[in-house]
Amino acid sequence: GSAFSSRLEKSAMTDYWIVTAPYDRTAEIEWAKLEQKTRRDNDLSVNYRFKIPDLRVGTMDQLYALADDFVKIDLTVESIFRKFDRQLIDLTGKDEPPQIDGKPLDAYVTNFKWDEQKFPITRSLRELTDRINNEVQGLDEGLKKRTGEYSSIKNQLAALQRRDQGNLLVRDLTPFVREEHDVQTESLTTLYVAVPRFSTKEWLAKYEGLTVTVGDRPEAVHYTVPRSSQGPLHEDSEYALFTVVLFRRFV
Repeated sequence: GSAFSSRLEKSAMTDYWIVTAPYDRTAEIEWAKLEQKTRRDNDLSVNYRFKIPDLRVGTMDQLYALADDFVKIDLTVESIFRKFDRQLIDLTGKDEPPQIDGKPLDAYVTNFKWDEQKFPITRSLRELTDRINNEVQGLDEGLKKRTGEYSSIKNQLAALQRRDQGNLLVRDLTPFVREEHDVQTESLTTLYVAVPRFSTKEWLAKYEGLTVTVGDRPEAVHYTVPRSSQGPLHEDSEYALFTVVLFRRFV
């Protein structure tokens, strides 16, 4: 596929061509001719044998039918390869060519070996094509699953970091609260308030006047306990932490 080729070119700064040629007698004789013409006589290229075993091609009709499928499968494989490539760049932060089985792409291609254990040549070309397609689809599903797991863990880590490093609006308040700060009775409960540092005096001056309208009553009702606010229990660069005791029925 073109994605594979582009990454090869990037890794080795070299153009790679995959060439097939008919032969009259044996593949070895044709290979020797190619070497002589392109490498020895004209120094045009460095050649490598791309070793594919003799496969069970089947009839011409079957081969024509497969040819149509090959186009679709090639596009699918390229799309999935690009997805893996992008994910690798996102994870490492480096736009470097990936490796296959611990080998650079150019080394893998120039020393390619057919994996007969996975793709036995006793199978028909249709079966091998389906098996390769299923293998790639399985890799895609695995990538989706791992990507989802990674995103979940990343979000959890970010949440933990906000709890430990963020301001008082988002971080865990447990380290700053002691038992004597927390009033919990049948009729009263404690609220913890992150007040902007420039508004602390205003908070202390006005929290007792906070009111709420209850039902059809025309007058507003005070829902904070007078002189109950404590603090600041803790301050960061933006906020100061206060407590205030509320009448539970208004919570």
